[in-house]
Amino acid sequence: MTANPFAQHELRNPEVTATEAREFTRHWFGIDGTATDLGSHQDLNFRIDAAGERYVLKVANSTFTRAELELQNSAMESLGGRLGVSVPQPVRALAGDGVVAADGHLLRLLTYVDGEPIQRYRHFAAPLLAAVGQIAAAAATALAGFDHPAAERTLQWDLRRAGDVVAALAPHVRDTVRRSLAERTMGEAAGQLAPLEAALPLQVIHGDITDWNIVGAPCVAGRPQPTGLIDFGDTMRSYRVAELAVAATACLYHVADAPLQAACEVVRAFHAVAPLSDDEIHALWPLVLARAASVAVSTEQQAVLELDNAYVTESGAYDWLNLELAAAVPSALARTALRAACGLDPHPRSRFVAERSGQLGPLVELESGARLVPIDLSVTSDALEPGGWETPEGVRAAVEAQTAGDVAVGRWGEARLVPGSSAQSSEPATVHLGADLFLPAGTPVAAPLAGKVAAVEEWGIVLEGEGLWLRLGGVEPLAQAGSPVGVGEVVGRVAEAPGALPPHLHVQLACEARARRARGGTGARPRACRARALRRESAGLLLHRSPGDRAGLQARALRRARPRVCRRHQQRGDPGP
Repeated sequence: MTANPFAQHELRNPEVTATEAREFTRHWFGIDGTATDLGSHQDLNFRIDAAGERYVLKVANSTFTRAELELQNSAMESLGGRLGVSVPQPVRALAGDGVVAADGHLLRLLTYVDGEPIQRYRHFAAPLLAAVGQIAAAAATALAGFDHPAAERTLQWDLRRAGDVVAALAPHVRDTVRRSLAERTMGEAAGQLAPLEAALPLQVIHGDITDWNIVGAPCVAGRPQPTGLIDFGDTMRSYRVAELAVAATACLYHVADAPLQAACEVVRAFHAVAPLSDDEIHALWPLVLARAASVAVSTEQQAVLELDNAYVTESGAYDWLNLELAAAVPSALARTALRAACGLDPHPRSRFVAERSGQLGPLVELESGARLVPIDLSVTSDALEPGGWETPEGVRAAVEAQTAGDVAVGRWGEARLVPGSSAQSSEPATVHLGADLFLPAGTPVAAPLAGKVAAVEEWGIVLEGEGLWLRLGGVEPLAQAGSPVGVGEVVGRVAEAPGALPPHLHVQLACEARARRARGGTGARPRACRARALRRESAGLLLHRSPGDRAGLQARALRRARPRVCRRHQQRGDPGP
């Protein structure tokens, strides 16, 4: 068994004062100015102000070799003028070297890139998220042909080694809940990455394109505008897609109520410049999880080593928040949303589901002559009286006003008002994620496919079979979890379920099961759902009037539109992404 290279990993910052930094700069580089400590993680950075010019003196951690520092200098020189934002450039010493050895330290002087880290901005709007993705893509593209003998580094920030980092450093996390979260999340990420690793392209990457290392200034409207990319200390050979994963992870807490939405914005912008392969897209969220877990435990260990390091203390709180946000997103949902953000079918099996849905058996028997009538329960419906969405009576009146005795069908993807939505401080779940058939309580509900009962809920049942998952909500289950079912077998009855809707059968069809499903409810928050990423490609429901007589109800007849991407997950009662 290979030893963990981070088992005894302890990197303390070098001990150099501002006075010593000023003297180093004057003696070795011929520049005399004041030195200001900028703070850092595992090395030292001093801003040097001299005669109207600014520089950064970098004092490397003793663990890093001259070759590794020359790698960083070469990468900066390679990217200069190619990213659309400024990149620091090495300043040669009086003797002509880019790296200087002085009093046991390795020193470099770089040009100073003006701007404040965009980390200072609490909220990242879509344009800023896109800019982050574009910078990451430009860096990955520009470095694609770059190489250096020192690029293959054993570095704790290399996501190929994230599992070793978490295993070695998690014991430093004193909070057992946090430690367990990091270990569990890393284990989930490793399991998902294992079958993909061999297919992921390798190249030299910046490795640390984060909110701390993208600097900017306010535009005329006061919004942050990136102007530079700094800190090439983590330059290395790794997965190309790791450049994107690092950037996306850094943005999550800046949109804490919609972390998946934030990641999708970054990914969409990256993919437009540097297209991702299917394998890279599928590896992306596991790499986000790996990055979040490894950074959280690394920062925790550094805080233990350096109690007075303000930079580490400040970043630590955000690192743990990022991990919590990333871990809370079901990986299957994240993969689906990221595929949609890249313009792909939300699931590799979407077309199979669409084709297979047309072959399903009947769900219910309808009276002869009954028509299926899609109705409008959206926020623009004229049938809903003010406040009518709050009670079953109000919704029933709207249903009856639009159907005149026929079978009303509530549409998939519809934005609805829900009880209490006007009194919430946070965004309510108002986007309908299925199709509703308004039927009398007690109406038998049959299995339209052969398989088994995957789960039984208080007012619903989930069937699995023939490569599909089907959730039937608003029903009283008549079958036990795990029991086999055949086509046409009665599995429940339409129930008088609690809530604002009158008795109805809620139908959702999916191509895989979600590991995490909250109880009750069938909606998503609007920003969570540009529903193409969550769509049930198969929402073709076959309803049986009489033997041999079937009516097909296709999804396109039920929905108002097909929005393009999943913005954010706050979904309830949904069996699959």
